[in-house]
Amino acid sequence: MVGLKPIAEDDYVLAIEDVRDGRGHVGRTPKDLEPWLKSFKTGECFQSAFGLCGRCIAIHGDRGVDGEVFGHCVQCQGELVEVALELQVGLLQLLDRLPRRLRPEAAVGRLQQLGLGRARHERLAEPLQVALAHPAGGGQLVGVAGDAGGRQLVDVGEDQLGELRHGRRGQPEVDGGAALAEHLAALGPSFADRPVLSPTNDDWVLALARHRDRLEVHYRFPFAAYDVVQRALSKTALYRACEQLGVAIPRSWYLDDRPAEEVAAEVPYPCVLKPDDSRGFYNAFRATVFVVKDRGEFLRRHADAAAAGLSLVAQEWVDTEPGGFWSVASYLSPDGTSRGVFTGRKLEQWPPDFGTSCLADARWDGAIADAGVRVLQALGYSGISEIEFVQDAATGQSLLLDVNTRAWKWVGLPIAAGVDLPLLAYQDAIGQPQDSGPQRDGVRWTFLRDYLPLVRAGAATVPEEQVTKAEWTALLAGRPCDLVDAVHDPDDPEPAYDVLWSELTGGLGYRCAC
Repeated sequence: MVGLKPIAEDDYVLAIEDVRDGRGHVGRTPKDLEPWLKSFKTGECFQSAFGLCGRCIAIHGDRGVDGEVFGHCVQCQGELVEVALELQVGLLQLLDRLPRRLRPEAAVGRLQQLGLGRARHERLAEPLQVALAHPAGGGQLVGVAGDAGGRQLVDVGEDQLGELRHGRRGQPEVDGGAALAEHLAALGPSFADRPVLSPTNDDWVLALARHRDRLEVHYRFPFAAYDVVQRALSKTALYRACEQLGVAIPRSWYLDDRPAEEVAAEVPYPCVLKPDDSRGFYNAFRATVFVVKDRGEFLRRHADAAAAGLSLVAQEWVDTEPGGFWSVASYLSPDGTSRGVFTGRKLEQWPPDFGTSCLADARWDGAIADAGVRVLQALGYSGISEIEFVQDAATGQSLLLDVNTRAWKWVGLPIAAGVDLPLLAYQDAIGQPQDSGPQRDGVRWTFLRDYLPLVRAGAATVPEEQVTKAEWTALLAGRPCDLVDAVHDPDDPEPAYDVLWSELTGGLGYRCAC
């Protein structure tokens, strides 16, 4: 039981917390709680309709864009944040007395919640950081940067500051980010200084950029304007910019100025059809690209996309050897200045065919670093980004494939290698820009949850790069080593527990920031 509210003589409302997912459920009689009790039989968690505010004990239905009821009503959230900001020294003293699981060091890893970055004692007056974070990449965006740069994350999802859960199953693409913007705008006046917004998901980047004019009065934006982000994400605009700059890409055929029938007769098969609107394409087809085997399939898929209002680019299929997938990660200031650049390789992915990274390493390649930065500058892009390259197995040439206009799943690797992109973005946003030094090669990143099934299935493609026993034991023991995990940290075990519990319960509540 987590709350009790008298509503009449000898009549009470009871709030109960479900230890499986942390949700609170409110009722007056056992019948009110019957759907929640039945969920234990089915093995599914039940989303509550109402909550009992942990501060004013009011019954409320205030919820985030994901439909989750807040632990505190919206009015109390604003009041608690305002009080915390006014009582800065007292807040730090309070945090020092909190149990370890509720301290900012632990809160950094509570990856599915909206958090506020706070300065340490000597930097208390600096702006906060509002991090919309998903698991894996999201936590390291704030957590590792906080360790290096003096900023900490206060978890506003706990009793101290109210609950703001925009991370759990949020889908701002449904309403163009209107609900998310509405909530942030309402919260904005509570801050003593404009915080720095740090979205880690494509939907959030576009949603916040779309509502920038409304939100910028309350927040600092360390990423590009909406039209620039859209241009960088559009394959047609991206590949044409590459061609103008002489940056190599796979052979491409544009469908915005030629009939599909003409292109279909010209391209070699199999070929890849890539969308200009990746998010809209995924929502429509639950796929990232179409791989087509012949002219008939080409025309059918093109018609499917056109019916959904989506435009495509045709591109040749490129065979790539294991270890031939590279990334250029960087932070560029609004004037186009490159503040920090990192290059590394994706060594393994899970699932093996079209999965996401589970093992990567830091390895410098100046040629693709230069090419990637030039493309971003030509697009007018600023902020954190990751550009994907592949090495053509036939020619050895590095070809640019894609741009991610945000932090991505293994953003923790460049941070561990000495190129702290989130910190560079934060410092620039508060008017204190700084440049990163060179990266440290040889550092590796893994995501244990995905790496283990890869090894168990015998699906590893680069056996000489597999994680050794010495690396595993050092990582698990918390000893310094050149291997970092996406979520495991002995000083902050709760994120790793969340992933473990998610796996044991069938993946409930876990999403990857890919």
